Amino acid sequence: FTAPRQFFVAMTRGASRRQVLGLWTPAVWLALVMRAACASDVEFMGDANYNLSKIQRVTLRPLKLAGSVVRVGASVQLDCCSKYAAGAKATIRGYELGIEFVNEVRGGMLINGTRVGIELTMLGDYSLTSRTESNIRDLISHGFHLFLGPYGSTQTNVVAGVVNETAGTLLLAAASSNDNVYENRPRVFSILPSGSTYLLGAVEALHRGTLEHQRHAILIMEDHSASKYQIDGAKARMLELGFAVHGEILVLPFRAEKSVIWSAASNLTDFTQTIELQGAKPILMAATYDYATCLEFVRASKELGLRALLSAMVFTQCVDKSGFSADLGSLAAYVSGVAPWDTTLEVVDDFSGQTAVDFTKTFQAKYTGLAPDYLAASAFSAVTTLAWAMEQTQSFDAEALRSKFMTLTSPEKVLKTVFGALHYDFKGQAQVSSGMLQLQGRGPLPTLIQDSSPLIFPMPHCNSSSLRVKYSTHTCEPCELGTEYWPSLDQCVSCIAGRHSSRRGEKCQACPSGTYSHEGQTSCSPCPNGSMAADPGSKQCTACSPGFVAWAEGQSKCEACSRGSYTKDFTRTSCSSCEEILKGSSTPAPGATSNSSCVCPEDTYERPGLGCSPCIEGLVCPGRDAMPTKDYGLYGEVVDAATSEIWLFRCIPPERCPASDDLSACAPGLEGRACMRCSSISAEGDSYGCGSCPGPLMGLILAVILGALYAQYRVSANQKYGRVTLVYMLLGYVSITITIMQNLNVVLLMSSIGLPTSLDWISSISEVFLFDFDFLLPSCNFGSSFENRMLMSMVPWSVVVFGFFGFYAVSVVLSKVTPAAWNIKPMCMNTVINCIGIVLSILFMLYAKDTMAFHLRLQNPAGPDTLSQYPDVIAHSPEHLSMLWAHVVQLSVCIVGYYVYHVYVLIVAPSQASINPNFMKRNGFILKRWRPRYYFWGLISLTRNVVMVIIPLIIKIPIGCVAAVAILWITYSMTQACFLPWRTKTNNVADCFASGSLVVITVLSLLLIPERDAQDTSAEKQVLASLLAACAALVLATIVLGVVKSVWTRLPLRERRIVAARCYDLMEIVVLASSVSFEIRSQGAEHPRLLAFAQGLSDDDADLIET
Repeated sequence: FTAPRQFFVAMTRGASRRQVLGLWTPAVWLALVMRAACASDVEFMGDANYNLSKIQRVTLRPLKLAGSVVRVGASVQLDCCSKYAAGAKATIRGYELGIEFVNEVRGGMLINGTRVGIELTMLGDYSLTSRTESNIRDLISHGFHLFLGPYGSTQTNVVAGVVNETAGTLLLAAASSNDNVYENRPRVFSILPSGSTYLLGAVEALHRGTLEHQRHAILIMEDHSASKYQIDGAKARMLELGFAVHGEILVLPFRAEKSVIWSAASNLTDFTQTIELQGAKPILMAATYDYATCLEFVRASKELGLRALLSAMVFTQCVDKSGFSADLGSLAAYVSGVAPWDTTLEVVDDFSGQTAVDFTKTFQAKYTGLAPDYLAASAFSAVTTLAWAMEQTQSFDAEALRSKFMTLTSPEKVLKTVFGALHYDFKGQAQVSSGMLQLQGRGPLPTLIQDSSPLIFPMPHCNSSSLRVKYSTHTCEPCELGTEYWPSLDQCVSCIAGRHSSRRGEKCQACPSGTYSHEGQTSCSPCPNGSMAADPGSKQCTACSPGFVAWAEGQSKCEACSRGSYTKDFTRTSCSSCEEILKGSSTPAPGATSNSSCVCPEDTYERPGLGCSPCIEGLVCPGRDAMPTKDYGLYGEVVDAATSEIWLFRCIPPERCPASDDLSACAPGLEGRACMRCSSISAEGDSYGCGSCPGPLMGLILAVILGALYAQYRVSANQKYGRVTLVYMLLGYVSITITIMQNLNVVLLMSSIGLPTSLDWISSISEVFLFDFDFLLPSCNFGSSFENRMLMSMVPWSVVVFGFFGFYAVSVVLSKVTPAAWNIKPMCMNTVINCIGIVLSILFMLYAKDTMAFHLRLQNPAGPDTLSQYPDVIAHSPEHLSMLWAHVVQLSVCIVGYYVYHVYVLIVAPSQASINPNFMKRNGFILKRWRPRYYFWGLISLTRNVVMVIIPLIIKIPIGCVAAVAILWITYSMTQACFLPWRTKTNNVADCFASGSLVVITVLSLLLIPERDAQDTSAEKQVLASLLAACAALVLATIVLGVVKSVWTRLPLRERRIVAARCYDLMEIVVLASSVSFEIRSQGAEHPRLLAFAQGLSDDDADLIET
């Protein structure tokens, strides 16, 4: 035996793993022994159509018997994997045991006094009929005339045909039950009974074990010739015995796919449910040829509910197999089958002296782990029957042997074999009664139905999967508490951990979330506090992770400690509050694991001893242990390091204080509160007035200022009586321009308008008209202390007053010390006072604003109020009050003194204007801008400006301030439009237009005031700011146009045209005024009434009268 592995594979195909392991050792041993004993008789016959690694021929010769042998041939499936190879394994094993028994155990056959052995030559046919025929013809050509049959009726039929046509040959078929094999073939004999009688034993047993009303059947078959013979014979006999066969025979494809089998089982289930049997259940009779088909149909019938509708299930080629119970487990219970042979058969073989029991033991000893089936017994009996006939006839002649077999033609004349008592019909086909088998318990082998072992009918079926079959009573009973029935093991098994069974017969249920169980428990236990079981069916509870707790028992999940709480150490049952650690603190996220996670939340900051305090408006508080950072335009001071108390001040302008992590961070070159002081490291050219002013620059600036003052004096001194020159008309425009722009600046400051960057020029232009030294000289440091800045606010008016008086003093001195030829005359004191008054009227709004700034407070996000113009000075602080004297001086001189002098002039003007030329010259800045009827209008304008700067002191709300200003300017502009107080028409028009524009600007600023917690709609704000810019531009354009007009009207050509048109009208006025005309002739141009008349005229008319 040269290929032990291939032979082993061929012999074990389809065996269980246990059977394979059990067979390995004897298979190898057998291969080695056979190789040593008969190596010369083993050969591989080459064939182009087959794999040469497959076994082609096996010859079994006597090992111990020395003498002659009789040669017997066979064509069988020696390969592993062809169509009939699986079924042929049992037949080959039976032949092997039979040859071994005859040759080795019995010592051969005694023929004519000589021991003769049997030499069996088996040729592989690969389940091909053509190969089978060629094998037999080859053996015949080599002198073989006695043959044993292959597995299967198809292959046997081929051998029988060749034998039948060849004289002197004989075939003993061990594995064919088809009647056609033996029909008209006298030298062909069988061991198996006819296929048509295969199910008759089961039919007879069912007839005996059932009542008449229980005899209903449905039939199925596999599409195979053998199955057809079997089912046809069963149907005929059932009809003879009074069984009711329902429906047609259901035909399954040969070796059908699983899906096809399940579909057929489903259809049969539907059909069975339609049969009305009055309480009875039908019997399923199934002729299945393929073992796998039988197994799958049993599984499908269980799962689809067909089994519950049946009283019995009878299969062929299935139940009698040794692995049937192992392959199906509990599903095999009470399934019935048929077999022409049973391992418990007590018939003693006439040749071997063995019973079926003895044969079974021998078979299991040789093939460890395997149990013989009827095919092995049939093959063994074929060898012993052939040996018996040769020994009985003392001949090897085929004809003599045929004659001997034909003597066995009645039940009285039988040959007892391991397979049973044989006798033949006229065709040479064995007549052996088949029995019915039923698996009546857990054992691997079925029970033969006989008087001592009756049929269990109907077969028990436990409808509930929680019930098991009690095999001792063949009834259903529930499993005990804490257990469930496992069909695969066919027993009650303890519930696995995580499941429980609280009632008998109940399937183990998964423990719900929040509970757990150990193996075999009848109930689930809730998870203790601090643990959880998230999934159903938990075997144990899981402790909550740090930061999570389970408040009560039976929790399916651990809840994260909410913000502001945490878990202590190993405690998982409750959360501790952060308030115990730090007042107002919280945790960054739920699920904090320790008290170190308790920090101040966002928008708060930690103050030692006080906990977490709310973030001050303007600070950015990231939370945790970080100090706040400041926004743009703010300055912070930590006034108490122990408690981290913070004062937060607004910076004006805001760019002095950039956004920074350092609360006291300032722009480069600045320091101190609100970044208003210059640092010691200030750079030259600094834009915040912290640089040093070069001496030449200061001299130049001073020279320009003094030159402007002297130029003003010279223009005013050259003015003639009775003529209002260009000076006063331009003065009107300048006064209107400066007043409007100063008031515009006040409005912008009051309303805190946030203009877009592109419109910053409006604020910048308005600051120009405030004559602010910090703005005009941005790089000059005149001292950044509060004292220096207060004193600097007094410099402008001081320069004006002392400058003009200085000029006067110098002129007086020069007139006395210089030669008379130089003709230097002293300055006119009245003109000097008038010039001072003109400049002070222009600067009045600045002085008023600076004076009121001493009282105007700025509210800060945190900390005390500071002065709006001095945001580094705390209101009513010692530093603030130390400059009270300067405030009193400025208030007394620039506001109260100037206002009182205005009132005094207006009181005495009616009596002095016409008689005192010096009075008019000295107070022209008060009287000469207005028409004589409205000479007091200067006081109204002055009062308007005073009210403008007082409004912020009275009304603290920006929107209230702006609203009050709007009312003030609406009132003033309407009054001014009604009375037209200016001496010239162009000044009236300019003032009306400028006042109206300021009203519009003020109203628009109401809409642009930022509201707290209001969302900024930048698009709308841009539109309003654009309108405001347009109004400001129109104001400036009006002033420019007025100046151009005043200059244009003084051009010679234009002036001549105006004189020609107006001269006649004025002459008529003079002639009509007879009293005035008389005085002109008598007293000349110096008459007081004439002077008053001339001064009451417009600029152009007065000029014409003088001409």
